[in-house]
Amino acid sequence: MITFEQKHISARTAAENLENVIVVDGLSKSRAMTGWRLGWTVAPVNVLEKFLNFTSATIFGWCQFIQDAAAFAMQNDGDYIQSITDKYKARRDYALERIRQIDGLRCTKPQAGMFLMVDVSDISEDGQAFASDLLDNQGVSFLPGGGFGAITRNFVRLSLTHPKEDLQEAFDRRENFVSSCR
Repeated sequence: MITFEQKHISARTAAENLENVIVVDGLSKSRAMTGWRLGWTVAPVNVLEKFLNFTSATIFGWCQFIQDAAAFAMQNDGDYIQSITDKYKARRDYALERIRQIDGLRCTKPQAGMFLMVDVSDISEDGQAFASDLLDNQGVSFLPGGGFGAITRNFVRLSLTHPKEDLQEAFDRRENFVSSCR
């Protein structure tokens, strides 16, 4: 798991009783295998039986190279994940500093992950409008937050997967755009 200041503690590890814990997880974020959609479920047997009835009708499995890559990643990824975590943390800190400097944007410092959710409610009607206008005017792409639920309607998602140089240019353009909105 990509975490910054504190070590990740899973629900399975923290739970006193596993009878009421169901974990559905995958490798997309934790092992930087986005798009491969390979994951697992850990749950009590009676839950798994019902879950398997559902999934066997909806999920057909993954090709062998994805399974092999997943097994390799889970056994050999310590140094790689630490290097990715260090890069994401540096990018997070850079992005947060740039966000603080742009009037009208706000962001809470995340403790883990590869994305920032940026509140644009002070300068735009919602995240969709902000993202569309920014793309049209400056060629910078954000994912509108509304796709993650009503609570994130006024947010846009910023990815930390891009090199710092790309983030710098994108923030310069964002800053120009936000200035023009005022």
